[in-house]
Amino acid sequence: MRPHEAGNRRAIAGGNTLDDDWTTFTVGVPRPLVATRLRGKHPLVRAVDRIEAAVVTMAVLLSVVALPFAGALGTAVYDAGAGPGQAAAGGVLLWAGVTAFAVATIVVTHRICDRARRARWDKGLSQLAEAGDGTARDQT
Repeated sequence: MRPHEAGNRRAIAGGNTLDDDWTTFTVGVPRPLVATRLRGKHPLVRAVDRIEAAVVTMAVLLSVVALPFAGALGTAVYDAGAGPGQAAAGGVLLWAGVTAFAVATIVVTHRICDRARRARWDKGLSQLAEAGDGTARDQT
């Protein structure tokens, strides 16, 4: 890729400005970390990480999907003759309850997955220590 000013100097000086002198600029679409963890064959991403990412994705999706339902509940309460404050409170309470459930699910899943990761790590370290690698420190 050439700097932009080099092409501009040639154009001002009357140089050749063919298509091969054009500088292209592209911006890649960012990939969310969760989507990267859910799919792909990266060797450092464990199955536990994929499960946790799937649960987080579903919990966030549940919270977002609950928003229109909360709005519909608020509208129904308002149409039933309640005041605007009561209608808004009903919608907010529904959304807050669903979001609290989603957050609790994320927290519980994170703790369970952390426990599984630590257990695998400890098992791997103990197997490594028991196997020994034949160096002088193991032969004493």
